[in-house]
Amino acid sequence: MPFSAAYVFEDPDDVYCCWEKLFNQVLDDNAPIRKVNIRQSIGSKFITAEIRHAMRERDRFKKTFHKTRHQTDWENYRQARNRVVVSMRRKAVREHFRKVCEDRGGDQRKFWSTIKPYLNSRKSTNSGRIVLKDNDMIIRDPQEVAETLNNFFTSAAREETGQAKPTPDCSHIADLSRIQQNLTPKPPLSLKKTNFTEVKEAMMKIKTNKATGCDQIPPRAIKESAEILCHPFSELFNYILNKSRIPQQWKLGEVTPVFKKDCSLTKSNYRPITILPSLSKVFETLVHTRISPYFEDIFHEHVFAYRKHHGTDTALLSLTEQWRKELDQHNIIGIVSMDLSKAFDTLPHELLVAKLKSYGADSKTADLVHDYLANRRQRVRLGDQFSNWKETSVGVQCTGPTII
Repeated sequence: MPFSAAYVFEDPDDVYCCWEKLFNQVLDDNAPIRKVNIRQSIGSKFITAEIRHAMRERDRFKKTFHKTRHQTDWENYRQARNRVVVSMRRKAVREHFRKVCEDRGGDQRKFWSTIKPYLNSRKSTNSGRIVLKDNDMIIRDPQEVAETLNNFFTSAAREETGQAKPTPDCSHIADLSRIQQNLTPKPPLSLKKTNFTEVKEAMMKIKTNKATGCDQIPPRAIKESAEILCHPFSELFNYILNKSRIPQQWKLGEVTPVFKKDCSLTKSNYRPITILPSLSKVFETLVHTRISPYFEDIFHEHVFAYRKHHGTDTALLSLTEQWRKELDQHNIIGIVSMDLSKAFDTLPHELLVAKLKSYGADSKTADLVHDYLANRRQRVRLGDQFSNWKETSVGVQCTGPTII
């Protein structure tokens, strides 16, 4: 496929639009989209061949009883049913979960992804059948519900930060001057060009179980084509890095509302989960591998979020170890806990770019991040209904929040 033909255009948006059409043409020719119905049964994971045989025998006894209505046939059915449910099935369930805990106990993510389908959650709700109450009116139409939620998601952040007006200049903020004063001299942060080997590794790491964005390019297609398309991908990514311009198509987020707590009729009890185009996630991975090492010696040692080999488990281990030391010295321990409401949704873009410059980012890197944050739009999806696109002037939709 002649991907090089896309670079006859001068505008990066036109270049990527042509590039995306060529890639979708390859997908339509070799991997067209087909809809199939898949019936999933979580119980089949612990139902053995022996249990299935006993279940078939139980069903035969049941059919016989319905025909004859004899007490003997009822007793045969009851004994077969109890044997399947009480003796065999419950034992198989215990054995299944015991094996899961042993095999996946060391990996928290795999463990909870396996256990979660069996847990009942009051938070679970069908996002395609949301009913809201707004201005003392019940809204049932999916299109109107989607529009209401999208207006709320895009306006709530502006109301929290008071950013109905343009963001003021952040260069005078004292916090930025202290950053520059305390920063150890080091080479500026620069986003170097990539190569097909690095792009291939990033494409192979993409998670195929994630949802497809509005570009309709599934993550699995990215991963399966890594061996062949890593060369044109690397050329595209280098073009974007050189221009410091993010394609507008990568700034479109498709939002799925997820119910949090309390009354399901209240729009503020839903949080937005944004699905981004798959290719933008690969590009974010490449940017992350360049930005993250630069900040390793800048981050405080007790910053555990979004760092390699750090997480909630290491944070708890660090805290409990400090508490033990203080208790051994007969000291009193006090804890102050804070939760920042809408932390990612209310971040002002200009402040983020200004702080990035203060930490030593060169002009091209700052321009790329600024363009990444600017002119982003989103829409809410409920089943097969969509709201209109609306611009987001504050907050961040990115999946790799290292710069945050």
